[in-house]
Parts: sequence; structure tokens; C-alpha cells
Amino acid sequence: MQPAKQPVLSVGPYQQLLGSPFHPLGAKEACLRAIRRFLEMVFKQAAWILLNPVHRVTMRLFGSSGVLSELFHLLPGEALAYCARLVGASVGERTRFDGHLQFINLHTGDLRYLRVGDGCFIGHAVLLDLTCAIQLGNHVALAPRVSILTHASPADCSLLRQCPYPPLIAPVMIEDDAWIGAGAIVLAGVRIGRASVVAAGSVVTKDVPPHTLVAGSPAKPIKCLRPSSL
Repeated sequence: MQPAKQPVLSVGPYQQLLGSPFHPLGAKEACLRAIRRFLEMVFKQAAWILLNPVHRVTMRLFGSSGVLSELFHLLPGEALAYCARLVGASVGERTRFDGHLQFINLHTGDLRYLRVGDGCFIGHAVLLDLTCAIQLGNHVALAPRVSILTHASPADCSLLRQCPYPPLIAPVMIEDDAWIGAGAIVLAGVRIGRASVVAAGSVVTKDVPPHTLVAGSPAKPIKCLRPSSL
């Protein structure tokens, strides 16, 4: 009796379709490559449509920039960083998204206003207003349902448009190692200093100094977080 043949560990795609054994790690890598190619194709097509001059006029008139936002809202967290880079965002290495990311006010039709450093964590259902630039430093953590807003406008109310509520458009900067707690809101023009912490549910209306814990609505300094003061 002849000895049983050892299973083949590396075969081509046609042999796999015919039922030949294959190495599981090779299959996983091939699957990931296929998913990446598919996502790249989809997002390049979406970006071309949204960046097309005729479509951008339509987008400004009818607000159809929500198409790109909806695509990102549906993507799993594992694919968000890769796809964000495809449509103009700067996303650093080892940055993780937890899914259900929501963008609003994509007037440019892409994510050029989003800059995220290395090793960041963007939690579940975070909302980012890209009317103006949002920049996150390295190792920044945004807990679930954090909202970062870069504009404030009282719509068509002429009374509110007068002082003290004029329309405001300004970037938001969050420096290295900052942590924004769950449900916190960061308003337009705010800069959050290095290694600072914003307590959950806070509303940040003014700049936060480095190494500072703030809490409340509006957020106020609670404690200094420098190692020498702990």
C-alpha cells in the first residue's frame, strides 16, 4: 500500500477553486489583499464622483456630500484608516478607529482637513465636523461619542447673527497624548494641550493648558496632571 500523500500547502487560485487544500495563512493574506483592492476601487470611484466639478456644484447646492459620510459610517473600524487615506486624510501609523465614524460638512468633497497622528484611538460613533481643519497629535484618544466641531452658525436668524453670536469657523487642535472622555464636545477654535484630559460629558469652549484635567459645561480646570504635582 502506498503512503498517503501529504496535503499541498501552497497552490494557485484555480486549484483552490477546485477544492485543493491550501495554507490558511496564505488564504487570509489573499483575502485581505482582495478586500483592500475592492475598497480602493470603491473609494477611488466615490472620490472621483465627489471631486468632479459638476458634481461638486451639485453637492454645494443640495448637500449630497453626505454620500461620503454615509460610506464611512458603514465601514468597519479595521478599514477606516486605510480608506480615509484614499480620500485625502493624513492618518498616522498604528492609529485605530472603532467604527461608526461620522463626518459632517464635507464641503471639499474629501477629507483633506483631517490630520491624525501616530498611535491614536478614535472611539465608537465619534463625530467630526470638517468645515475647518481638525488636527490630532500622536497618541490622542477620543472616547466613544466625542464630538469635535469647527464651526458655529445661528443659521438664518438675523437677530442671532448679530453680536454676541456671529458665525464662527475655526480649526481644532488636540496635542500629543491628550485624552477626550466619552460624550465630550470640543467647540470651534479650541486647542487642547499636551497630555491633558477632558472629563466625560464636558463641553470645551476655551483652550486647555498642557497637563490639565478639565470638566464641566463649560469645562474648567480641575487638576494639574504634571508628574511633580501628582
